[in-house]
Amino acid sequence: MKRRKVVLVPVLFGLLAISPLVIVAEAVVPPQTGDIAALQAALEQAGFVVQQGEYGFADAIALCNAGVIQTCQGNNVGAPYLAYRLPPAPGQTTPNLFADARGLAFIYHLRADEAILQIGWTPPEAAYFSYQSYLGMRYDPVQKRYVQMFNSLGDSINNLTIHTSGPKGNPFGQPVVILTAADRVIAAAVEAAVLGAGFPADTVNLDIIAPALVHMGLEPGDDYFQFMSRIAVPTDRAALESYISNPGSVILRLTPKEEPVRLDPFPAPTLRVRGTGTTEMSLLPAVDALREAILARYADLEAIEVPTSIALPEGYAATQSRINTMGDTRDAAYFSTIEVAAWTNPQDSRRAAAFPLGDDPNEFFIVYGVNHEASGKASYANCVFYGLEFLNGVASVDSTTYKGSAEDYLPGDPMAPYLYAWKVARSANGDLHCTVLPTGPMHYGIALDKDVIVFFRAYLEPATAAGPAPNELVFDRVIRFRPKTGG
Repeated sequence: MKRRKVVLVPVLFGLLAISPLVIVAEAVVPPQTGDIAALQAALEQAGFVVQQGEYGFADAIALCNAGVIQTCQGNNVGAPYLAYRLPPAPGQTTPNLFADARGLAFIYHLRADEAILQIGWTPPEAAYFSYQSYLGMRYDPVQKRYVQMFNSLGDSINNLTIHTSGPKGNPFGQPVVILTAADRVIAAAVEAAVLGAGFPADTVNLDIIAPALVHMGLEPGDDYFQFMSRIAVPTDRAALESYISNPGSVILRLTPKEEPVRLDPFPAPTLRVRGTGTTEMSLLPAVDALREAILARYADLEAIEVPTSIALPEGYAATQSRINTMGDTRDAAYFSTIEVAAWTNPQDSRRAAAFPLGDDPNEFFIVYGVNHEASGKASYANCVFYGLEFLNGVASVDSTTYKGSAEDYLPGDPMAPYLYAWKVARSANGDLHCTVLPTGPMHYGIALDKDVIVFFRAYLEPATAAGPAPNELVFDRVIRFRPKTGG
């Protein structure tokens, strides 16, 4: 059957587009129980072409500064991302996107009978980490070009669900195998080779790409994919930086040498259930009291309350609605002053909620609400401050530093430890609970005359190993202050 002609147009390619700015250290063979050479031999014996890829860190802001991507894709500043970079499949003629001189690309086609294998180590201790494949780009027959669909394909493998051979309850710094596959037969053949090479069964984790959800293949019009890891709030920042510079992982792209006789595609994964029925709503009176105290503190200034709402749909829903979530995960609940569908649409009226932040000492905004970590509804929560034009996250504050901030306004209140209130300004002016918003350099800051938006995340409810249900949370809030005008 003749395939339709497809035009490859680089539109908002996403966080993990290729660039010389990407830092990928030379792979180090992990000193695990298994034998990498034996594994490669076993995979070849099982009928696979084995090609090596890479796994490393990309700085979204650096990529945007260099003009490689058009926006910073709502990067969660302070929580680094790592990704696969893969070679093309044998015989692949349709190019992967933004491949380097060696042919390695972050955005790649994938056949339904292929697999990707990571043999490596989990990150050092942190509040959160995860691994997950994404639908990256999809061809739009109406626009006759590829558009970004940086959407999740189910649940992630996270620090509460991952299988490792380490002590129970300690998933950090442990040997791990991540197997990405779309087919049961292929996954079983790869796992047999992994176990035969001496890697423990309890280190193997399956990352499913269900063919029912996507268009797999190497032809024009087939979907493109990405793989991304997140790490947030490390116990030891230096240890995380060392891991990012060299995560010690071997990445293998596995392609059958001959068309398999039988395939058994994975069905769409059953999703973890969000929510426990327990809500934060009993804290609403305390949040309202905090609001009144904040307004009273700055009564001599003009106060503008900026509404927040659920920021984005989950991956399955987003793909059906043709919405780009810019890398969602079901491990989080997301709130924002602007919904993600409006971020990249200059005509959307919701963008009016964005605002500039000048350098007048009396011009600032305060984010406040329930500390979702203290309430037990999240493993960690944060708020990130973005420039609207380039979706560049330039500063953030997280729940590990919220302690004591609400007491500034509600001293002695027994509910204050469950709340937070944080100032954002161009200068702290001695305020200990304040984040300074930089103006640069380039997209590492937001200029004084450029609009700011605020994005809130609440990650991993311990009871469910998924993101909290948004309707069980009290939405985070924003009040903007500036000098009063007129008589």
